[in-house]
Order: sequence, then structure tokens, then C-alpha cells
Amino acid sequence: MRRLKGIVTCIFDRFTDKSIENSGYFCRFRNSRDARACPGRQKRGKGGSIAMLKTSQLEIFEALVDCGSMSKAAEYLNTSQPYLSRVLKAMEEELGKTLLVRGKQGVYLTRDGKFIHDYAKTILQNLKKIEEFKNLDLDQMETSLSVSYYSFFLDKSFFLRFARDNLANAIYLSAKEGNLVELLEHVQGGVSDLGIAVINDIEFPAVQSAAISKNIHYEILDTCPLYVHVGQKHPAFAKEEIYMQDLMYSTYMHIPFDRFSKARMEIEIDGISMKEFKQTIVVDHYNLMIFLMQNLDSFVFGNKWQQQTLARAGIRSKILMNTEIRMHLVVFYKGKRMSGEAEKVRDLFCEQYLN
Repeated sequence: MRRLKGIVTCIFDRFTDKSIENSGYFCRFRNSRDARACPGRQKRGKGGSIAMLKTSQLEIFEALVDCGSMSKAAEYLNTSQPYLSRVLKAMEEELGKTLLVRGKQGVYLTRDGKFIHDYAKTILQNLKKIEEFKNLDLDQMETSLSVSYYSFFLDKSFFLRFARDNLANAIYLSAKEGNLVELLEHVQGGVSDLGIAVINDIEFPAVQSAAISKNIHYEILDTCPLYVHVGQKHPAFAKEEIYMQDLMYSTYMHIPFDRFSKARMEIEIDGISMKEFKQTIVVDHYNLMIFLMQNLDSFVFGNKWQQQTLARAGIRSKILMNTEIRMHLVVFYKGKRMSGEAEKVRDLFCEQYLN
């Protein structure tokens, strides 16, 4: 990560500095030798400048990015498109950077815009936490992380991060590995606040129908090609490209199939069907699966979101060649709107695996 020199960010809102007329500013000091002073007391030095932005501007910028167009953002914020254009122009002039460009399909982040967006999102999340903090009694505070997951190696650091970042006196953690049928049952029954699953093109239509019938909503977080994961014992470990033929004489390892995932057996790639693998191992525990990949010539079909977790265990992840099959990272939640707890888990998950 590049080190940014001469930049200090101050964040405050209406209950941290009563002397500021307009609440919700953040300031960035550029090339300032002394950035300890607060807004309203900072003097302009030679060669230094101060960029002042309101949180309302950041919220509008965030809405434009999330909605993807001026018209949708205006509708979401219940305001006019010209007003949003003026706010965006003022931000860009203040920062001296172009943040968004307009295209036929909507608005798109520039490279500078992506950089600013990451910080803006963090600032707004922190301000939301500060706002919530006013009504909290830490001595009475309880929180929980309840998640079911399927076809995903959910790293232990995910739960460690949740526990470390939490101020509650009592923290309840629940992680349930299982198949898609169990995941949907857990979300529907309130056993899990959130379900996380990786689903391929073949499975997705049936899973989608089942979720709708159970009043379970879903959100596709990301999509990627079909990957294959191999350990050092596998003959294809050192290969830059892996084809189905490279896997034929090794062990195909997978989690137990249910009525959705058994459709995987019908997949055919390079003229080779999944049914043709002679050696298979069925494992219902992800950590055991990793251990077996480390010590056997076995492989697992997977996705790109597992690369870092598996790399720490000495396992390589490569795109499987000659297939157009796509893998979808999906979260499931009960009802039309995600609960506060589910939203926190989703955001933490995205931060760890997608950013």
C-alpha cells in the first residue's frame, strides 16, 4: 500500500466541536508541517491548503456510486439531478480531482474517485457508529454474529475481527457449516442472521426459486470464473494453466451434495463429465478439506474469494480453463430488508473478502 505523506484526516461532528457552525465536516491538510490544529483554528501556511467537505456531500457521493446514475440517486435521496450535479462539481473543485464520469449506462468512478470513495465510506460508517454510541449503555450491551455458510472457507480471522472490534460486554458467535438446504432453513427459521454461499450457474435458478418461496431475499455480492484449488502433492500444482484433463487421475473432493448441488454432477467441461472422476472424497468439514488438500493429490472446485485463505495453507488457486461456468457469491437474509445485525456481518464480510 502506498504511504501518503503530509496528509492527516480529522473527523468530527456536531457533538465534538460546538464552535463549528456547520456540523459534519472532515478536513484534509495537504503539505502541512503541523496538522494538529482543528478546523476553524487552522491557519493557512505557505504551500499548504485545506479541503473542507461536509458529510452531506459524502453521503450524496456514496449514493451516486451505489445507485449508479444521477436519476436513481436523485430518486433515492428525494432531490433533483441538477442539485446532485452541483454538489458533485463542488466536491471535485474542492479536491481538484475528477471523481465520477458519466456514460450511457450511468456514472462510473475514476481512479481518484475509487480512492476517495474508500475513505468516504469509512468516514460515513464511523460517523454512524458515533451516532449510535449516544444511545448505548456499554455495560448492558450485547451483540451476536450468527452466520450459516456453504461452499466457502470462512476464515477464523473473520470471527476474531468481529470480536476485537466489538465493545459489547457479551458477544455471541454462531457459525454453521452445511449444505444449501440447511442454510436456507437456518435463515428462514432465524437461527442465522445471514447465509453466505457460493453457487454456480447450474444451481442458481433452483436456489433462487426456493429462496423466494421461503420469503428469503438474496444479494449477489460478486461473480467470478470457476477455479480449482490444488495442494503441493497434486501434479498440477506448478502449472500456470489447469485443464480438466490435468485433474482426471487425482482425487475429486467435495462437500456432501443436496438436492441443489447434485446438479454439479451433470456439468461437462472439455468433454469430461464430473461423473467420470473415479476417486472422490466427500467431506463435511472445511478445515478437514484443507488438511486433506495439503497431504493428498486431491483438488476442489472453487472460486477466487478463497485465494488468500488457501494460500496461507500452501494451496494454489487457478482458473479452470475452457469453461464459461460462473460462480456467484451470494448472501441470504430473511424478509425484505436486512436486519441491523445481518447488515453488520455482511459489511464486515465484504470488507474482508471483497475489498
